[in-house]
This record gives sequence, C-alpha cells and structure tokens, in this order.
Amino acid sequence: MKRQSPKDNGLLVRVQSEAKYIWYVNGIFEGYDGLAVVRTLDKEKGIIELLSTADQSEDLQKLLQELSDEIGLIVLHEGDGSEFSL
Repeated sequence: MKRQSPKDNGLLVRVQSEAKYIWYVNGIFEGYDGLAVVRTLDKEKGIIELLSTADQSEDLQKLLQELSDEIGLIVLHEGDGSEFSL
C-alpha cells in the first residue's frame, strides 16, 4: 500500500471475496470500531469498499492480510481520499 502524507484525507480500498463472506468482513470491521467504513458495491461478486483514514493504513493492511489468509480476500484497488464518492 502506498504511504499517505499527513495532509491526505483518507484511504479507499476495494476488495473482493466470495459473496458468502460479505457479512463476515462487515462484522470484523464493525468490531474494529473506527478502522474503516464498509460498503458493499456488488453483493453477487463479493466486492466491498473500505473507507478509512490515512493514519489507520498500517492497521488496515494488517487486517486485510489476515483476511486474505483466512478467506482469500483480494485487494482490487487502493487509493486516496480524493476518490471518496458517498
């Protein structure tokens, strides 16, 4: 993951897992209060978007690696806060 400078607003990560794990990923991130906001972009394809802050980048990466090892989560895209489109 690219390092963010302190002036950056945030971080956007798009990931994919099997659709059956969407609820699990969402639950994990709910347990890490404030780490990232989770939204499902395509429930059939298992595509999820994570919105976080740049200062959470290291913790987010660790959790994404753990989920990759556990359920085969794949990172599709990583970007900065300029890509937020709520």
